[in-house]
Amino acid sequence: MIDLAAKLKFWMNGPQARAAAKAAAVFWGRVEGWLDQSLAQADIRVSTAEALRQHAEDRGVARLPGETEPLWRERVRHAITVAQNSGTRAGLEYILGVYGVTAFSIEERVAGEDWDVIRISLNPDALSGADTAVLDRVFQEWGRVCRRYVMFHLQTSVQTVFSGQISEITNYGRS
Repeated sequence: MIDLAAKLKFWMNGPQARAAAKAAAVFWGRVEGWLDQSLAQADIRVSTAEALRQHAEDRGVARLPGETEPLWRERVRHAITVAQNSGTRAGLEYILGVYGVTAFSIEERVAGEDWDVIRISLNPDALSGADTAVLDRVFQEWGRVCRRYVMFHLQTSVQTVFSGQISEITNYGRS
C-alpha cells in the first residue's frame, strides 16, 4: 500500500489532508485487491473452481467422468491450441505431451483400415500416470472433427533364445 501522507507537499500537511490521504490509500488498496483477484481468475492454473467451469464452458470443454481436476485444468488451459491443431500430427503429439505420454508411435493411412483411421501405439510403461480411459474419451471428442483414433498398447517381453551346435546322431532309436 502506498503511503500517500508521506508524499504530501508541505502546504498540504495538515491533519485533514493526512486523513484524506489515508482514506484514499485504503480505498485504492481495496481496488487494487479487487483487480488482483479478478486477474488471478484469468489464470486457469490458479483460478477458483467456478472460474475454471466458466473457462471450460467458454472453450467447449466438458469434464470427463473420472478426470481429475488438475488434468481438467490442463485440458482447459490447452483447449485453444488443441482445437487449432486438431486433425494434424503436430496437434496429436501436442495433446499426448499435455497428458504426459512420452513414448508413442503414430501410424496414418494403414493398409486395410479406412483412410481416416489413425493408429496410436502407446507403451503402458511410458504413460506416466495418464488414465487411458480419459485418453480414450479425449480422442473420441477430439476425433469428432475429422479423424478417428484407435489406441493400441505395446506390450514388450524379453525372450531369450539359446543356440548351439548339434552333432550328427546316428542310429537314433535303433539298437
